[in-house]
Amino acid sequence: DDYEEGTWTPNVGGNATYFVQNGTYTKIGRTVVFAFYMQINVLGTGSNSVLSGLPFTSLGTDTGISVGLFSSLTSNFTSVYGRVNASSTTLGFFGQTAASASNNASVLFGNSTYISGSGIYFTN
Repeated sequence: DDYEEGTWTPNVGGNATYFVQNGTYTKIGRTVVFAFYMQINVLGTGSNSVLSGLPFTSLGTDTGISVGLFSSLTSNFTSVYGRVNASSTTLGFFGQTAASASNNASVLFGNSTYISGSGIYFTN
């Protein structure tokens, strides 16, 4: 009988500023369903590939998420995808600049980046 709904604030840390930061979640037992959208104003010292603030720590395995929309990234990425990082409250993001290109996880977010997504993960 464990059910909870709430909000969370996605962020990239550091001294980043934002146009918008919104996140929602529903927790049923150990299962957490979440959604988010965020637009960075100025990245500053914030992370350029990790988003923090999930409401519960994930279990010890990475879990893929769906990225809905993205814009104003640091390169002309053709695809972006992400994961809930194992044993954490963070999301890691990856991108490809061409169909044959390898992942580039080191620099995705910049000034004015918009990203939204959703996923499911398990917690204790």
